[in-house]
Amino acid sequence: MADTSIEVIMGRAGSGKTHRCLSDMAKVMKAAPLSKPLFIIVPDHDTYRVECSLAEMMGAENGFGFVGAQVLGF
Repeated sequence: MADTSIEVIMGRAGSGKTHRCLSDMAKVMKAAPLSKPLFIIVPDHDTYRVECSLAEMMGAENGFGFVGAQVLGF
C-alpha cells in the first residue's frame, strides 16, 4: 500500500459503503494503531453516528481507541 492514497467509495443508500470504510479503517488501526492518520468524510448530520460505529468496531479491548482516525463532515 502506498504511503498516501485516497479511495472513493460510491453506491446507493444502504449498499454498505460506510460499513466497508469503517471495517477497513478498523483493520488498519488494529494492525498498526499509531500508523498514518485515516480520514472518513461523511455528511455533517452523520458524523456522530459514524464516530460511534467506529468506536464500536474497534472494541473495548483496543487500548488506543481510534486515535489515528478522524471523522470529518461536509
